[in-house]
Amino acid sequence: MAEYEALAAAIDDLLANNSEVRSSYNAYKEELGEPDRQVSREDLFYDIARAMQKEKGVEFKSFTEVMGMWLYAKGGSTEMKEAGHALLTEIAKQKVQGEGQFVQQVAAQMAQEAKEKQASLEAETTKYLLAQFTQDAANIAAQKAAAKAAAQKAAEEAAAKKAAEEQKVKQSCFTADSPVATPKGERPISELAVGDEVITLDCNGREIVGTVTEVMTPREEEIVEVTFSNGTVWHTTESQTIWLGHEQNYEIKDDAVGRPALVRGGESIAITSVKYTGKYETVYDVLIGEEEDEDVIFVAGIAAEGYFTRGERGLS
Repeated sequence: MAEYEALAAAIDDLLANNSEVRSSYNAYKEELGEPDRQVSREDLFYDIARAMQKEKGVEFKSFTEVMGMWLYAKGGSTEMKEAGHALLTEIAKQKVQGEGQFVQQVAAQMAQEAKEKQASLEAETTKYLLAQFTQDAANIAAQKAAAKAAAQKAAEEAAAKKAAEEQKVKQSCFTADSPVATPKGERPISELAVGDEVITLDCNGREIVGTVTEVMTPREEEIVEVTFSNGTVWHTTESQTIWLGHEQNYEIKDDAVGRPALVRGGESIAITSVKYTGKYETVYDVLIGEEEDEDVIFVAGIAAEGYFTRGERGLS
C-alpha cells in the first residue's frame, strides 16, 4: 500500500495548505458525533478528490477509493485502517477484474473485427472468383465462337477451293494452236473472236455455219494428249467433251480409251490413248451459236463440245 501512503502525504499537504479542503475537514470533524454525517463526509472526500486532481495530478476513480485510502492512511484506530485496507483491496480486485473485462472486451472486439475482416475477405474472394469465373467463361465462349468462326471460314475456304478446283477441272479447252474448222478453212482456236464464223452442228446433227458468241478468258491448265485411231492428236484438258450427240457425250477423263469419236462427214473413229503430260499451258475455248444450238466445234476435224452452257464457263 505504499502508493496510498504517498497519497496520504499529499492529502496532509492539502489539509495544511488548501483552504477548501481544510474547511471541509473541519466541518467533518464537527459532525463526528452526529448520527448523520453523510453530507459532510462526502463533501470532504469530494473536495479531496478534486484538489488531488487539480494540484497533485492524481485522479481517483470513485468515492469509495478516496474513502478507503483516507481510512487506511489517516484512520485513528486499527479497525479504521483495516476497514480502509479492505476497501482498497476490493478496489484493487475490481480494477483487476475491470482490466480483465477490458482485455476480454478488446479480445472480443478483435475477434469480431477479425471475423468481419475474414467475412469481408471471403466475400471479396468470392466476388473476385465469381468475376474471374465469369471472365473465364466469357473467354471460353469467345474462344469457342472464334474457333467456330475459324472452322466455318476454313470450311468455306475449302468449299470455295474445291469448287474452284472442280470448276478448273470441268473447263473444256484446247492449246493455242489447236485447229478449228471454219467456212474458210481451219484456224488456231486462240485467234477466234466474237463474231467469227465456224463449222458447227444444229440440233439435228447437221453441219451449219455458226457464230462465236463468247470467248473464254485464257488460263493455265494441265495438258492431256489424246490420240485417235486416225492418227489425229489433241492437246486439251481432261474435262474436254467428245461430242457424239445428246446423252452419248463423254469427257476425256471418263475412261476414254477405246471409246468412239465423230469426225466431219459422220465417220466414227476411236480414242487409242490418253496421256497426262504434267505440263501446263495456256488454253482457249469459245461458245458457238444460240442457246438452242449444239455448242460444237470441229478441232482437227473431230467433234468437240464445251461442258458448260452460257454463264457457267468463265467466258469473257
